[in-house]
Amino acid sequence: FRELLSVQEVTDMFPTIDIVWYAIHTGLEEKQTNEEGMYVAPIGFPADMISRPSGAFESDSPHEEQFIDVLKSLQKHEDLAVKLSRAKVLELSKRISFLEKNGVKTYGAVVTGPKVEVEKLMSHEKVRKLKVGEARLWNWHS
Repeated sequence: FRELLSVQEVTDMFPTIDIVWYAIHTGLEEKQTNEEGMYVAPIGFPADMISRPSGAFESDSPHEEQFIDVLKSLQKHEDLAVKLSRAKVLELSKRISFLEKNGVKTYGAVVTGPKVEVEKLMSHEKVRKLKVGEARLWNWHS
């Protein structure tokens, strides 16, 4: 996106597009490295947690708050989380502090839908860049 947006803003802007995943701004994305120069992977959460709450996202509290709670839970076992995510570092402490101070904002999303509909997003004033990754036969109604 051209600017950081709340998850709700993105959902409201694209009511006809299936949003799959939100990339969350945690203050480390510009450099993509930590202070030691190690790669810091993007972090985010699936949109399904919002549209069909289950698991960690079942409570009535806002999903952004629940996302931070999940990160705090992961932080207790960060070494294991690093191994499972195949990341070299997650920097959860820094990310949690940033999110608590600045709020949960997204800088991008993964979407699915008919190619023609997805390509229409390029004309949206808030969309900075669009990349069509995988293309398959698509039945939006299945």
